[in-house]
Amino acid sequence: KDLSGSWAMQAQMRGMPVDPEPTDEELKDAIWVVLAYRSQQRSGMMFPGDNQMGAKLKEHLDNGGSAVVILAPFSMGTGPDLSEALEPRGIKANTQAVIVHELLADDQQQGDPFDQARRLPFVFDITDYGDHLFTRPLRSLSSLLVPLVPVSTTQADGYTVTPILPIPKGMKTWGETNLEGLSRGDPPSFAEGVDVASPEYAGAVSESASGGRLVAIGSPMFMLDQYLEIPEPTLARRGRYVARFPGNAELFVNAVLWAAGQDTMLAISPAAMEVSRIRDMSSFELALARSVIVGAIPAAVLVVGLVVWVRRRD
Repeated sequence: KDLSGSWAMQAQMRGMPVDPEPTDEELKDAIWVVLAYRSQQRSGMMFPGDNQMGAKLKEHLDNGGSAVVILAPFSMGTGPDLSEALEPRGIKANTQAVIVHELLADDQQQGDPFDQARRLPFVFDITDYGDHLFTRPLRSLSSLLVPLVPVSTTQADGYTVTPILPIPKGMKTWGETNLEGLSRGDPPSFAEGVDVASPEYAGAVSESASGGRLVAIGSPMFMLDQYLEIPEPTLARRGRYVARFPGNAELFVNAVLWAAGQDTMLAISPAAMEVSRIRDMSSFELALARSVIVGAIPAAVLVVGLVVWVRRRD
């Protein structure tokens, strides 16, 4: 259902018939997946329905409904404002910023092109999805969540609020508000009082005491086919198709299952296990592992055997 009205306007301009959309009554009991962003063709334009999205979502949640909200950054202050639906439930999203990290040196990332892409300031290596029922099974799965919107949590009476999608530590991070410069490829720099200092999360979960569930994920396109169909390059060269970023699909599926109350179905699919969940070892780690396996373990067995032999000889 297009609350913005843009699809109907475009269809009318082209002389195409407009397909009937479901009514509010028909949507009442559905699990909503809310795409709170517009296409590039609509960038910078406001449609009458944009202002309705927050109110419609709030009404749905107030009536005991559940939803998965996909958030996106907006430049020039445009875009649907969902704060009236999210903030009473303890979730605050800063859609005027994109989470970035300091530039990494060329020799800090090696491997396939997507490993190299992690040097870019708005690309993160997300393998920890947070401590929640539907995110715990995903730990160590690789994902491509680009870009990320800062999401924070607050205490809300009657709701259990949990942050998810923690931002990796070990490097300087902030929420960049100069989105135009970032889109041009300008190196980002932290501006005190303007940018968001050290954002910790890019998502949150809120559960009402009455049973309504809400998931907010601050990444606009992670569940689209163009991300899900990226092949794992090593296996692709062997003629096997395996998703390079299995965490993307698993995150979306588990979010919808949890919002629907299907807790017993929360897991990861067999396809997600076809990609290694263990990161590549450095030269030092590889040498240490070899020395333990080839030297230390056999030596320990010999020592134990010698002790047993000495004791039994006496």
